[in-house]
Amino acid sequence: MIYVRVTDLNDYLFCPRKVYLKRVLGLKEERGFEAIFGSLIHEIFDRLNECEEEIVYQIDDDYPFDYILNLYEDTAISIANEVINNFSEEIKELQVDRDYLLLKIKKHISEELWERAKNVYDAIQRYNEYGLLLWDKLEPKIYSELELLSDTLKMVGRIDRAEFYSERIVPVEIKSGRFSKSHLLQLHAYALLLKQNYPKYHIDWGVIYYTSSKRKKEVKFSNKLYDKVISLRDEILKIIESETDPGPCSNFNKCKKCALREYCKKLNTSKN
Repeated sequence: MIYVRVTDLNDYLFCPRKVYLKRVLGLKEERGFEAIFGSLIHEIFDRLNECEEEIVYQIDDDYPFDYILNLYEDTAISIANEVINNFSEEIKELQVDRDYLLLKIKKHISEELWERAKNVYDAIQRYNEYGLLLWDKLEPKIYSELELLSDTLKMVGRIDRAEFYSERIVPVEIKSGRFSKSHLLQLHAYALLLKQNYPKYHIDWGVIYYTSSKRKKEVKFSNKLYDKVISLRDEILKIIESETDPGPCSNFNKCKKCALREYCKKLNTSKN
């Protein structure tokens, strides 16, 4: 089965031919520092998600917030060092200093660790429970870099963050730039995937968090944008399944920003 990636939606909105180049011709954008850094962060949060229950089990008394935060930070840094070792060859090619990379990782994950630790600390104050009982009552349970797939939707994606409450899930997309309509569509796409994977939960609103301004934009999900996501998915599937080149876009300003522009030029030349 062919799956549309949520990132394909962004590519299609930027330029439909980008979908053709990546999904049909199999071209890849060069993995520079930001791409490798993103892979590092994904791996760190993947492993943190897996061991967070163990972190909470260690909290067997009414410890102060700083103690809980240190537990999260020590675990995350230990994971980060192991992950950096696993990516050592790619990092070596980029000639990036290990200490600089670790410092950048710490800065990137610090707010997430603070929020997780605060979530646990608040639960202790609320329920006066520890260890296993604390984990059972902890709400929300936070999962970062959560992988989602649906055969029904023919879509796959990895959401930045999902907050699980007893009856509700709140998807959270984290963006470094300014607001874009594509952010709304991406969040709606993840909501559709969450609905397929967790049908017993209510999923009626989400959050886009802009790191540069520290602003959270709450988004109430709408059928209109759900329909738009499905429409885009169908257009992308049509390109992939038919292997039809939709042609270059007419906005040359976009071309200047595109990492695949040289391949695109060659394709234009071969067709003329």
